[in-house]
Amino acid sequence: STIFKAMNSLSQLEGKNENEVMQALKTSEGFSNLLAEFGLTITAYNERLIQRLAEISGGTIDSGFMSAFQAAGFQLTGLWINWQQSGIAVSDYQWRKFGTGWFLNGLVPVIMVAGYGRFLLLLDEFEKIYLYQSSREREEFLDEMRQHFYERDSIAVNRSFISTVLTTHPSIDRYLKDVWSRVGLDNLAPLDPQRIKQMSVELGKSTPERLSRLLMVYMDHFRMDKEQEGTLFPFEPDALVPAIEAALRYPRGTLWFADKILRNAAEAGMKPPIGRDFIEAFVASGQRPPIESDDEMFKLPKSDSLLTE
Repeated sequence: STIFKAMNSLSQLEGKNENEVMQALKTSEGFSNLLAEFGLTITAYNERLIQRLAEISGGTIDSGFMSAFQAAGFQLTGLWINWQQSGIAVSDYQWRKFGTGWFLNGLVPVIMVAGYGRFLLLLDEFEKIYLYQSSREREEFLDEMRQHFYERDSIAVNRSFISTVLTTHPSIDRYLKDVWSRVGLDNLAPLDPQRIKQMSVELGKSTPERLSRLLMVYMDHFRMDKEQEGTLFPFEPDALVPAIEAALRYPRGTLWFADKILRNAAEAGMKPPIGRDFIEAFVASGQRPPIESDDEMFKLPKSDSLLTE
């Protein structure tokens, strides 16, 4: 897909069916034949790619990345495999020393040539990072994130190519705000309750309706009978409400209950749909999802921010 978009950006494959392109890219011979349709050779294509990288980077592309990229035949997959075996992915030390330049002044220009306009860095469930760091680690982590992604001179920063997205439990703001402000991130994304709503999206409270929709997505992924997609079958509508409430409306607990109840019903030879009585009996048996260490973070006190009630 990346090569397809790169070639599209180079005005070589406009109007070409993407499926044909992807099929051709499976072999080097297919790639050569594809380029030949446009009067290009692999050598000419690589030269054009290098030219576009130079134009985007202004000649500042990371030399280590470029050498490895060329050695891998300008294939990102091959490049990453090489780095995993003997490059920066081998150790934390290698990442710290070379990773920033490799990513911000190497990989980013390639992604831009491929036609992408932004790189979204997702820090999912950020509190799981924060709660297990020491005070020093928290400050160093956030300070380096600010410097490398938003301040230090690099192709990515100069092009404003990276955006950071954090998903957090709403109570974490009271613990995070001091170090967040101290390292200067408050100027980029303030945590003040009156200002955070301008750059955040509230997912809202868990409800039986929302958790039922989430469960549908999981079940639809594994369904063999596509006619049941978009429903709670083999459960009766609203039958899972007792289990959802027993799970304290946590998604993980709700999925655990659904799985256990479905297995129990199958073992009992019950024919669908599974009714509320069966589910209430399972809940009354006292079985509950296993408690994991991550569950403790949800005991944080209620937030004063506008992200929660």
